[in-house]
Amino acid sequence: MEAEDFIKGEWYRGLTGTSRDWYIRFHDIINIKMYASEWINDDKIYVKSTLGNEGYFGNNDDYKWKLVDIDEIREFLPDNHPDKLIKPIVNENMDYLVDLLQKLNIK
Repeated sequence: MEAEDFIKGEWYRGLTGTSRDWYIRFHDIINIKMYASEWINDDKIYVKSTLGNEGYFGNNDDYKWKLVDIDEIREFLPDNHPDKLIKPIVNENMDYLVDLLQKLNIK
């Protein structure tokens, strides 16, 4: 992937060609160096950067990267992690729809 293909805050899998893949939450690329704000190591242990120092993961072309769906890593996140919480789908237009159906006498 090219540097401009990465999306800040999204999770990526670092493809190692073995069963030891790991995941990073992309933070930035500075002078071709890849940084992550949090990651899941190859033992599937969650790590968050400390002291404001984002994790350095080599140059952006050192590994093959794949954007992953949050469902792929949710089990490795701590219980209180915002990405682990499943947010309900809220339809803001639901009240309007209910009113319309009642006005049309549709049950």
